[in-house]
Amino acid sequence: MADDVERLTSEALGRKISRGTEAVERLEKLAGPRSKHRAKATEALRRIVLEGKAEHARFRANMALVSVAEPGDEEAAAFFREHLNEPEHCFHAVRGLLKTEGRKAYPDVVAVAADPKHTMEDRGEAVRSLAKHAKQPFARRLRKDFHEWQENDLLLREVKAWAKAGFPEASPKDMGEFKAALEKLGIKVPADYLRLLESYEEAEYTDRFSTWRLASDTELLETVSVDKHKGPYLRQLVGYAKTLASVFGSDAVEDQKGKPYPLDRLQQGIAIADDGSGDVLFLDPLDNFSVWIFHHDGGDVHRVAADFGTWLGKAKKE
Repeated sequence: MADDVERLTSEALGRKISRGTEAVERLEKLAGPRSKHRAKATEALRRIVLEGKAEHARFRANMALVSVAEPGDEEAAAFFREHLNEPEHCFHAVRGLLKTEGRKAYPDVVAVAADPKHTMEDRGEAVRSLAKHAKQPFARRLRKDFHEWQENDLLLREVKAWAKAGFPEASPKDMGEFKAALEKLGIKVPADYLRLLESYEEAEYTDRFSTWRLASDTELLETVSVDKHKGPYLRQLVGYAKTLASVFGSDAVEDQKGKPYPLDRLQQGIAIADDGSGDVLFLDPLDNFSVWIFHHDGGDVHRVAADFGTWLGKAKKE
């Protein structure tokens, strides 16, 4: 097996992307916590990160090092910190440092977020990783596509104030304001969905149809504009329904079985996530809060789960 590590390292250091990527993936398995070849395979991954000729293999090796790192691993932490300020490695070093050092890494990661010498992608990732690790709301303005990130989206004033206060632990979320807003809008949501919002953390969920970014309780109430119709995020289907009615003069769309789905019913749908390309994941309160997809390009809908708990149990959290 030791010979395999040498062979895989040689392949990953070469210029052939497909062979190099496959070799890195196999080395990642050999570097797992229970592998007797962990030390040698981990060292091989570090060498690939620094010396690999194929950019994709280097990127994939960086990902692998974060994946196999363990909390308290001082050697791994030292590697991540050494390369934290290098453009090619910063993105993964931020994640790796938080994974290995936890709270101890906060000052270094805040410094990355605040430093304009870093790329917006790296700074945004620093904010997003901090938000996830510390369960703070700093990432609420960071969209799925990092190309759209702007300086104001980093919420650095909040991040720096939190750092100045000594990185206090997150307080239990008070859902009173959100529940009051729902009551005012005449909206009810299922208990399992409300529990997720209470313990919300930035994440994406992949089902067999797409990858979805679930909106937070704050984002659900933010005003969005759909075809000139403005309203809270969770009511965005109202805009789509009105447009479909005015453009096509119909009173229904079709579901996956070709059956009519009334636009009046669509308007009552509660949007909970989007895929970043226009499709909307929503709850249908007229069908025991079953989970549906609204396809914005075709204007059709698709029932994907009988309830939110069923959908969440099958979706893969990224």
